[in-house]
Amino acid sequence: MTEIDKTPDPNPFSGVVTAKDIYDTVNDTKALVQRSLDRQEALEKQHQELRSELDDVRDRVSKNEKWRYMMPITAVGAIVAAGGAVTPYLGG
Repeated sequence: MTEIDKTPDPNPFSGVVTAKDIYDTVNDTKALVQRSLDRQEALEKQHQELRSELDDVRDRVSKNEKWRYMMPITAVGAIVAAGGAVTPYLGG
């Protein structure tokens, strides 16, 4: 920018870039990359935990579905057994 009108200089390379400016920019970029990597690791860990929980839920649902189909057969057997046990007391 010029001192008189405070408008940006049309040539972006007209200023002086020091080694310190470059060093600071590199360090800022390094910090951003490190934060991104840390966040990615945390998300991967969370994903793995959720995946494990999902597999557990699927396993339990699968086991419950097996029992759902076995229950009517078991219930019929129980009713027949109860009927057989009660029949002598009913005078039959």
